[in-house]
Amino acid sequence: MKASNTPLLPKGENLALVMHTVLSNSVVNFRNRACEECKWSTPTFYRKLRTKDAKDKYGKVIPALSNAEKEKLNSLFDAEVQKLRDWYSKYVEKRL
Repeated sequence: MKASNTPLLPKGENLALVMHTVLSNSVVNFRNRACEECKWSTPTFYRKLRTKDAKDKYGKVIPALSNAEKEKLNSLFDAEVQKLRDWYSKYVEKRL
């Protein structure tokens, strides 16, 4: 697992810039973890984002994501949101 690239919040730092950077890093971290955990390449990840559920010629729904993929993505998303909450409470909340 790669080291987190979440910036700290030194005194005098532009809060808006740091928050934007943290959010941008979070998106990249989510993508990287999804690719790693689901064994996808980066192009496959973006293709999965664009894919919608479809129907075959008999009307049966063909899901864009398997149940296992949905569960893994939910888990990764929850973990990334928790990291954001932890960062916020540790570096921002106390300074406001």
